[in-house]
Amino acid sequence: VVGRHSGPGDWSPAAALRFVHVNGTPNKPPRPSATVQSPTEVLLTTDGRGDEGTGVHTCTVEYRLSEDPNIPSEQWQSVDFPVLTSTEYRCAVADLQPDSMYSFRVRTVNESGVSPPSRTVEAHTLREIPGPPGGMRVSTKRTNEIIKIRWKPPLVYPGSVYKYEIQQQMIGKHTVTSWITVQEVTCDSFSATMRDLTTDTKYRFRVRAINSAEDKGNFSEVIEAETRYGGAAGTAAALAAFIPSIIGSPLIVSIMSASVAVEATSAIFDSRTGKAVSGATAGIGAGFAGAILGVLGCPFIGIVGAYAAYKVVTGGDVDLNWWSPQSSDEEA
Repeated sequence: VVGRHSGPGDWSPAAALRFVHVNGTPNKPPRPSATVQSPTEVLLTTDGRGDEGTGVHTCTVEYRLSEDPNIPSEQWQSVDFPVLTSTEYRCAVADLQPDSMYSFRVRTVNESGVSPPSRTVEAHTLREIPGPPGGMRVSTKRTNEIIKIRWKPPLVYPGSVYKYEIQQQMIGKHTVTSWITVQEVTCDSFSATMRDLTTDTKYRFRVRAINSAEDKGNFSEVIEAETRYGGAAGTAAALAAFIPSIIGSPLIVSIMSASVAVEATSAIFDSRTGKAVSGATAGIGAGFAGAILGVLGCPFIGIVGAYAAYKVVTGGDVDLNWWSPQSSDEEA
């Protein structure tokens, strides 16, 4: 009973109206709008102004995959969200399947019960696009015309990677070329070897992951590498170290021969500035350093010294197990 005055025991018309509404279930909500946030999340927004004064405290979102319209209603999944404002209900449904069509509907809840469901709305989740690869680095396998790079899988959606695209840019003395795609490798490959490059030239490299739908992720960081000197220098170093080795000498002196040949050549390459030392000079210097110490060298160790000098001058990996059938050119 609503009294004419709001004294003790009497309710005002507004209070009575609130009492009547709270003691009834909420009205059917309007059809929500759906905004796809990510491959696994959709945001539902519903106008809640029609529920003002009804004591709605929860918004329930029901959802299911839309591929099969014959799925019975009891197979809808649901998730509850607390109502923070009476004018708009915002509910972010997560843990959905990527690249899938979903149907959504909402219900509101107060102390008296649950409203009828709203009309359904559909939304298609996004495909997973992999993030940028990480761990970009230049391998030690680098010569006068070959550079090998390595990387690690992306941290974002690594399982969606179908292949990797490798791009290259040449940095000349007066010009910089445009980025070009030089290779594509499968998802289980984390390295690429660029061949037939220009000697004594700087290059830049970057990599990006691509999913099976050809959606391309962001590029990795850019790394730089420079091709080394080679050619005649390597041959000169090998011959200079090999010729005296056939004479034969104590083992210790021969090891010193190989070591000095390698270290001398490496030092020339690593410390040069402005390319003041040519490849031929470096190779001959390394070879004769081995020759001087290896005049009485053992033939077998002398050959190892020649091999090491040649590989360093040409920029390759020095693998002292090259004579073994189990040796491999893969980097550890």
